[in-house]
Amino acid sequence: MFAHISSNNLGGNFNVNTHVAVVSGICEPIFRPTILKLIGILRDDYVTKDVVLGANSSAIATAMLLETDIRAAVLGSLSMSVLGILFVVLTAIPPLVEFVRGTVGPCSVVMF
Repeated sequence: MFAHISSNNLGGNFNVNTHVAVVSGICEPIFRPTILKLIGILRDDYVTKDVVLGANSSAIATAMLLETDIRAAVLGSLSMSVLGILFVVLTAIPPLVEFVRGTVGPCSVVMF
């Protein structure tokens, strides 16, 4: 829901956004342990790893946390919600939208 609103606010392609969100949501739980080990996040540091999971807006990864640590799942859900709402609010501010569009530059629309 948040991705659709933000994509519309920024003039993005919702079809591409949907595919990227699904792929990242599926890949994150698969590669999470390896990536966290590579960047040095400790196994019991649930605050860091689960705020990162929630910030990535991965509901699948957050749901998987229910099996391991309820505190982690709560932090993941909270950070996912807060970041989603914050992103929608920020993409509704015209000067910020123009800044993002200017940073990205002109791009062609890919239709699927």
